[in-house]
Parts: sequence; structure tokens; C-alpha cells
Amino acid sequence: MREPDGGQPLELVARALVLACGVWDIPVRLPCPGAELPHVISRFTEPTEYFDEPVLVVGGGNSAVYAALTLAEAHAKVTFAMRREPVAGQSHLRPFVVRDLEMAVADGRLKLLTGVIVTRIEPARAWMQPVEYDAEHPSGGRPNGTPFELPARFVFALLGQRPDGEIMGLLGLEQTADGRPVQNSETYETLSPNVWTAGSLAGPKIDIIITARTQTAGVVQRVADRLGGKESR
Repeated sequence: MREPDGGQPLELVARALVLACGVWDIPVRLPCPGAELPHVISRFTEPTEYFDEPVLVVGGGNSAVYAALTLAEAHAKVTFAMRREPVAGQSHLRPFVVRDLEMAVADGRLKLLTGVIVTRIEPARAWMQPVEYDAEHPSGGRPNGTPFELPARFVFALLGQRPDGEIMGLLGLEQTADGRPVQNSETYETLSPNVWTAGSLAGPKIDIIITARTQTAGVVQRVADRLGGKESR
């Protein structure tokens, strides 16, 4: 490892290692042609430059909803696309976030499309495919309608993040499809003995603030018990 200032490498000896490096390093990209185009944006920042522009927001979580609402407040022409109807608790959607989205749709501030996926992105438009939601399907849904196009001068693909797998690779850890280490779902120990995960790296359903506190405390206790010669679950 190196110090934050990039100085000489440091060598540390440890009997156990807890990985708590999060999953916010690499944006998840749309799996379609055109996803690499420069007007496809993975992180939402400033809304004002999109005033009066046709904008497509794609995603199913709180961040995607916030971005769509903020762009609508900045008077962008927003279409928000989701694979399924927004429901509180689904994809960690908060009840008041769903409420604000429903109010914006009812007021005509943005257009909501559900049961659709993006199949192609071009410089000024996007092609959409109606689907029946299916989490096990490679594209997230089974086609059940006729593809259509809509204007999209900018596309916000707000599909979440995945961890940087470099440290896992250096440790020789096997990784799952979402970039997390393969691990025991109860103890959070990886396939490498005495290497654990904590926080959001431990699983997609572990909330950053609430659940992660309990999960991390449990991991720390297991490490302490292991090093003290007492095994715990």
C-alpha cells in the first residue's frame, strides 16, 4: 500500500483484513449500442445546462428519480424510463421519493415510461423496447411490444455503481457478477481465510447508513473472536 501523498510503498503485516472500500468506483453502463457516446452521462451534477433540451433519464433507484426531478425543475424536457412501476421499497425507493415522482408526473413536469429498456442510443434519439420485467433475463425484461424512438439530446444512465476490482484481484479473490467478492452470506468472510467484507461491499441489500453499521460491528466482533481463539457466527 501507499500513503495518501503517493510516497514510498508501505508494507504492513496483519492477521486479518476487512475490506470496506464500497461500491462507488465504476458506473454501470447501459448494455446497448451507443452507450459509449459522449452525450450519455453516468453521474448527475449540474442541471441548468440542460434547459429546454430533450433528456432521457434511465434508472430505478432514488438517485435516478432525484436527477429526473431536478432536471424537470430546471425546465429540461425529461422522459424518465424504468423497467417496472415505481413502488416504495423496491430498489430501495423511499416512499416520499415515489410520492414526489408521482406528483411530478401528474403535474406534467416530466414523462414517466415504465416497462421499457433502452436498446440503442443515437446522437439525438434513443430507441426503447417495451418489456415484461424479468430480473433473470439478460436485458432485465422480456420484449412484449413494438420498439419506438424518442428524442434524447442527452441520456443520463443512472444505473448504480460497481466496486473497483483491482484490490480483489491482487488478493486473488473470486468475484461475483456485480464485482463483489464471493463470500459467506452469514459471516461475510471471503473464500480467502481471514479476509472479510464490510459495508456496501458485503452485499447489495446492506444500506450504507443503517444496516451497514450492524453488519460491520458483527464482522469486527468475528475478527476479534477469531484472533482471540474463540470462533463466532
